[in-house]
Amino acid sequence: MGCYRVLGEVLASGDAGLQPALARAHDAHQRPVCLCRAGGVEMAVARLGDRCVLKRMPGTGTRHAPGCVSYEPLDAPPPREDMPAAAVVTDPGSGLTTLRVGFAMQVGGLRPRAPAARRARPHGAEGPGRMSLRGLLHYLWDEAELTRWDPRFAGRRSWATVRHHLLQAAEGKVVGARPLRQRLYVPEVFSAERRDEIRARRLAWWQHASGLDGAATGDGRAGGQTLMLLVGEAKAIVPGPGGGRLVVKHVPDQGFALGERLYRGIARRYAAELAVWTAQASLHLVVAATFRADGARACPVEAVALMTVTAQWLPVADREAVLDVERMVREGRAFRVRAQGDAIGASVSASARGGVVGSREPPRESRRPVGVSQDGAS
Repeated sequence: MGCYRVLGEVLASGDAGLQPALARAHDAHQRPVCLCRAGGVEMAVARLGDRCVLKRMPGTGTRHAPGCVSYEPLDAPPPREDMPAAAVVTDPGSGLTTLRVGFAMQVGGLRPRAPAARRARPHGAEGPGRMSLRGLLHYLWDEAELTRWDPRFAGRRSWATVRHHLLQAAEGKVVGARPLRQRLYVPEVFSAERRDEIRARRLAWWQHASGLDGAATGDGRAGGQTLMLLVGEAKAIVPGPGGGRLVVKHVPDQGFALGERLYRGIARRYAAELAVWTAQASLHLVVAATFRADGARACPVEAVALMTVTAQWLPVADREAVLDVERMVREGRAFRVRAQGDAIGASVSASARGGVVGSREPPRESRRPVGVSQDGAS
């Protein structure tokens, strides 16, 4: 738990008085100090709605203690080649980071016709100076420190932990003139005993996001319906009415519908990820998707990006990377990986040729796909 000096008062990250103190520091234009080292390291405060977020000052990552959440080593991965420099802009004064994306975050409404290079693509491909949907997923994973591994994390990095860090990473980020946190849906861990409670929270969150529709957004569109951004673990991608169906873990009572073009395009674009995922049961398949939270039994999906990760939730691009990461974990090493670029696989996985884009399979004696929805259809 981090400790900070705010306007002369020492507060821990979990203290109830931290938020009010940060608000006063923000209004007084005073910088809090992280006390991870003797003498401290100055931090920035960003105001996001009614909350204040502590942000690391640019170029100060190595000045923090290695165990501090703000620490960034000198040998951190170099800037991503698939991430345009203009796509991530941080205001040093406010601490807010604006993310310029090349995919739609709203459907419908009035908007001037965009040049061809900037029209939304079904897989969220980037335009000039903008990040793709997959690039945004990689960026959030980096910001959430989920590309970093330390032996002390063993047995502690569950989906609940991943979710917590992703939501934290979204704080202080803005997409289309709106806080990313207001658009982001990361499923909470499912519990049969709390099914109704979890569903009520989910629907309330979606309704809140939909209630923000109608205002002009940062991309110039007035009115229309806001798209939510899902980041979750895919259980299966299987045929469905009108195309395909995305089954997401921890959301057994909600489907996500894929149009025919999008469903078929997933097999072509993400053949490598699907092949690696289906070949090894210990891996996870992370999905980022923009979707319409319109209360339908199967929410329509507009764009999809996939990323294969290890049992420790570390991104891997192929079988060789899986073996390298697993070896370093076994050896008890601390290391960091880098999410790969938008390379497109050359072939479609065997399961895709059979009509199922991606689905875990049980042992050979039973060859039925595991991707089962609430109605029991696979």
